[in-house]
Order: sequence, then structure tokens, then C-alpha cells
Amino acid sequence: MNINYNHLIYFKHLAESLSFSRTAEHFKVAQPAVSKAIRNLEASLGYDLFNRNNKVVALSKEGQKLYGEIVGPLNTITGALDKSGESNEISGEIRLGCLREYGEYKVSKLISDFIKKHNKVKVKLVFDGDYELLKLLKEGQLDLIIGVSSVDQENISSFKLVSQKSFLLTSTKSKKETFRKLSQIRFIKYRENDPLIKSYVEKYYPKISRAKIENVMTVNSHQSMIDALINLPNTYAVLPSMSAPIDLALKQKRLRIVDSKSLKSDLFLTHWHQNFKDELFQRFKAYLTTHLKM
Repeated sequence: MNINYNHLIYFKHLAESLSFSRTAEHFKVAQPAVSKAIRNLEASLGYDLFNRNNKVVALSKEGQKLYGEIVGPLNTITGALDKSGESNEISGEIRLGCLREYGEYKVSKLISDFIKKHNKVKVKLVFDGDYELLKLLKEGQLDLIIGVSSVDQENISSFKLVSQKSFLLTSTKSKKETFRKLSQIRFIKYRENDPLIKSYVEKYYPKISRAKIENVMTVNSHQSMIDALINLPNTYAVLPSMSAPIDLALKQKRLRIVDSKSLKSDLFLTHWHQNFKDELFQRFKAYLTTHLKM
């Protein structure tokens, strides 16, 4: 399969702007040239990348998948803009929301490095839950968010950023597992409707009703869950590996992974379409996607 690099560049910009005219203007070409490039790319791939209805352009499911796979490599190839001689020319403020545990694990350090390279840029970093972050984004209080939800709404885009694994964890003080049934496991939950416990049960114990699961305690932070697991031996929790307190507790051998069963989940980068007109936003997003996909 022969894929034209320029066609991918056109596709990336069109996926972000959802406007053939703005894409053509950006590359200083006629709009029919962009349309032809996208048609040729679709022909090479064998599927439609965009849904076109009444002059409204939207990414198809295949287009969303392709964008998520190529955006990081393309950002690297096209110049790692943060390394260019223009690195200090951008200025302004970016408002980023992120799940606390992942933000502390990975994002905070990256933002510090970005600010060092772009000393006229200010970043407001907000940690909160997935639902709260999406609410702040829709209210216009955040420019982009990193969360577990993929949003499919008009004028809002979500792209897969990174995958992570979650495991069944317990304290190293807990006795060796003797339970044979899920109903014998005493869980510590993350918030009232723990999505990881739900997914864990559905994957490994599909015939078990979650109503039969014993929930010992419900908390709203990973650190609180660690404390509960340690103070209440023989309790268990399903937790992600990409979490600052979880990673530290495992390294310090205060927690252990029970078995090889794991869950794979994705984190998504979500933002408003109109932000693409902003140079600072484009540079910041390129920086995040390039470094977090490593």
C-alpha cells in the first residue's frame, strides 16, 4: 500500500479543523487539491475517513482511529515544534484538566518542561474527576482535558492518547489468596460507581451479579484506597498502573498485584474544535500527544 505523506498531512489538519477551506488556506493550496488528496487517501486505505452530510464534515470511526494512530508520529516528523528556534515566540495561557493520579504520574513534569522552553506561556492545570472535567470543558473553563471518556458531540473531539493496564491489588500484609469465588473478595471502591470493578467483573466473572460483591469501603482518591488496603488486610481493589501513588506503593512493596488478570483501558484527549485556530493550542497539543504517546 502506497500512502502519500502529504495526504496524511492534509488529513491530520482536516481532522483537527473539520474545514476543507481552512485546511486549504493553511497549506496555501486550492480547496479542490485538499479534496482530491483526501479522496486519494481514502481510496488507498479502502474506507471513508469523513462523514459528509449537508456540508458538515465529521470524522468517521475509521478516521478517528487513523488520527489517533498517526498524530504522534506526524508531530514528531514535522518538526518537534518545541525544539525550533521559534520556541519562545508563543505566549498566552492554556487551561488543562486531568485526572489527578495520572496528572501527578506523568503530566505535571511535562508541563514544567514545556514552560521552560516557552517562558511566555502560562498553564493552568486542574485535577478532578472525569465527569467534573468534562463539565468544566463544556462550560468553557478548560481548553482541553485528559480523561477516561470519549466524547462524540458536535464541536467536541476526543482522541485516544494512551492505553494503561489495571490490576487487582492488595496489601503485602494480606494472606495468600484462598478465595475461589468473586463473592469472597472484599472490595475497596473508587467512588460509588467504580468503573474498574465493573469492567473487571464483566470480563472475568460475567455470570456474577455485582450486587453480590462485598464493598467494604468507598473513597474518592487512589491514596485513600492505598491507605484502606494497608489498614484493612485481605481487602482488594482494581487500580491502574499509571497512577503516581499506586506506582510508588508497588515500588515500596506496600501493595502487590494479586494475579496476571488485567484490564486495558484508554485515556482520551478532549477539546473544542474551534481551539485549532489558536497557535498556542496547536503547539501545546502537539507537545502533549508527542510525549504522552512515547
